[in-house]
Amino acid sequence: MALISCPECGQNVSDKAEDCIHCGYPIRGKSSQNVDGSLVIYGYTGWFLVKPSVRIYFDGKLVGDVGYKAKTREFPITKPTNVELKCSIRSTLVRVLPGKKSEMHIEFDRASGSIVATITSH
Repeated sequence: MALISCPECGQNVSDKAEDCIHCGYPIRGKSSQNVDGSLVIYGYTGWFLVKPSVRIYFDGKLVGDVGYKAKTREFPITKPTNVELKCSIRSTLVRVLPGKKSEMHIEFDRASGSIVATITSH
């Protein structure tokens, strides 16, 4: 067993590992060029007096928005991607890895007003 540097986060990881133990990046037997995944983002369902739109950014680039009870299109994920959700002065950042079909559900925390993003993968 030898330690190699993860191409994504730079941490040391075993050359026998399937994925990086630090960031989850695929290490062995997978190429980031052919590992495809997807992300479906669902709008929030909580009731609010106003129904703001949440803007969606992939690696800093605006790709769309989502509103109350909305479902966006399916986004392809071909590399590790930072997904940022912004609404007014609130934002949250989530890292999505390739190779999985993922769903993101958005809610607002009623106490703090912050954006909460929950991801499930299959």
